[in-house]
Amino acid sequence: MKLEQLTEGTIISFIVHINGEEVTFPSSIQEVYPKKHFIIADPVFQNDRIVTFKGDNITVDMLAIFEDDKPQLFENIIITAMKKADKSFCYTVVATSDSKAVNRRENFRCYVGCRTSVKRGIETAVYEGILRDVSMTGFALTLDSDLGFEQGQVLHAMLEDYIEELDENFSFHLYGFIVRIQKLDNGKIVYGCRMSTRVGGLENYVMKKERARLKKASGNNKR
Repeated sequence: MKLEQLTEGTIISFIVHINGEEVTFPSSIQEVYPKKHFIIADPVFQNDRIVTFKGDNITVDMLAIFEDDKPQLFENIIITAMKKADKSFCYTVVATSDSKAVNRRENFRCYVGCRTSVKRGIETAVYEGILRDVSMTGFALTLDSDLGFEQGQVLHAMLEDYIEELDENFSFHLYGFIVRIQKLDNGKIVYGCRMSTRVGGLENYVMKKERARLKKASGNNKR
C-alpha cells in the first residue's frame, strides 16, 4: 500500500526504535495529500510538549490499523512536528517505501487507566490496582506494593469501563501469565501479563476506546 492510499480518521501507531527498545505512541490521520505524497497526523504530547521523535539512534515506523483488514506497516518513515495555520500542532509523515501487511494488530496496546480487582491463581484474596493497558494478547496492571507475585503465575483482572462518548459499558475477565515485573520509583509494581485465553469482544472495545480517545485528544491538541 502507498501512503496516499490511507484515509482520514485511520488509527495509526508510531513505533519508535531506540537502542534496541521499542515504544509505541497511538495517533490518527487528520488529512491526506495524495499529490504531495504525505499525510498529516495527530500529535503526541508528553508533559505538555509535543514529542518530536528526534535523537541519535532513533528510527520510527508507522502502523495503520483497519477494522476489517490486516494492518499495514510503513517502515522508517520521515516524521516532522509542525504548527498549522490555526496554531495547533500536528505531524507531517512521509513514507520512504510502500507498506507491508503485518499481524501486529493483536499487539496494539490501548490505554485503559481504570481501577481493577486482581486475583492470583485460585486464591480468593482480592487486591486493588490500576489496569494500565490492554491488547488482544496481554495486559499490564499496577499494584501499590510488592505482594510477592512471580513470573509464570496467573493473574485474573477485571476490565470494567464506561466510554462516555458512546454511552456504553464494557466488562471483561482477563486471565494472563506474568511475563514482566517492574518496580517503579514510587514503590508501585507493574505486572505485564500475556493472555492465557482469547477474550470475546475485547477487540471491539479496544477499537472503540482508541477512537473515542483520539477524537477527544484532537480537540484538546489545538494549542
